[in-house]
Amino acid sequence: MRDDHGGPARVRDHVEQALAQLPGDRGVVVFTEQHRDLWPGLANPTLGEGLLPGLALAARGRDIAIVRVTHGSRTPRPTHRAGGSSSSRRPSDTDKAAMPERILYVSDHGGVNSWLFAAETRQHKGGQRTGTDYTRRTLPETSHSKLGTDFHAITRTEYTVARAGTWQEERLVGLAARLSQQSASWNGRTPLPLPLHLTRNADEKHPQYVAHGEDSGSE
Repeated sequence: MRDDHGGPARVRDHVEQALAQLPGDRGVVVFTEQHRDLWPGLANPTLGEGLLPGLALAARGRDIAIVRVTHGSRTPRPTHRAGGSSSSRRPSDTDKAAMPERILYVSDHGGVNSWLFAAETRQHKGGQRTGTDYTRRTLPETSHSKLGTDFHAITRTEYTVARAGTWQEERLVGLAARLSQQSASWNGRTPLPLPLHLTRNADEKHPQYVAHGEDSGSE
């Protein structure tokens, strides 16, 4: 990935060559995480402009849609739930957070739609309720040992459509959310769309994998 070795350009060429090998002429939906050095067109200020994965196919007439997927600490943190069905589970204490339903929430802040898909974590389902029963300031003294651990409660994934092609944006985001509700080899769910989750998993387990700092994309 180092610029002095031509890393970003080599990675882009590799991705384009891989996409070019897809058979047929049907449309392609690309799910990708953000990396500003690789794809400037995925950064917030230049979303949809500049380099994007699959543009070589698009230039040859292939219908390409690109969905940026952001997960974890770089996504907005839900603090409460608005709307939803009245029959869904809600805490008796109105000051405590209600778990999100399986609904996509959309915001057009900055003139671009971003879609948030949130879900209850496995730890919270299993009874780890510290994150919803207390804040770090209201934690009782008997539970101070938990201050140094994560307060698991809600996972969240953000989808942003950098290029829609001929698809409707709502359908692309719905597809991403459906693919984020899959179980690969366990009884839980993947936070990323399944193809992207499996790709990232294979990458991180490669013996030559080198972790890079997370790219906030706010610049």
